[in-house]
Amino acid sequence: LILKNHKMELGILADSVVGERKIPLADIQSDMPSFIGPREHYVRGVTQDRLVVMNADKFLSDDAIVVHQEVGD
Repeated sequence: LILKNHKMELGILADSVVGERKIPLADIQSDMPSFIGPREHYVRGVTQDRLVVMNADKFLSDDAIVVHQEVGD
C-alpha cells in the first residue's frame, strides 16, 4: 500500500488486501469520546460497522513520526 501527500510518501507492506470500498463522509462518526490524545490526531472516525478510518494526510504530515530512509537498488 502506498500513502502519499505533498510532503511524504510511505509504503506499507501488507500480506493481503481484503478489498476496497468507498465510504461517504456522512457515514464516518468523528465525535467519539475515545478519540483523545494521538487517536484524535490520526483517526478520522469510525463507521457503523466499526471500521476505523485513518486521516492519512495528518499521519504523513506529522514531523514527529517522519523517518527519512531511502533504499538503493
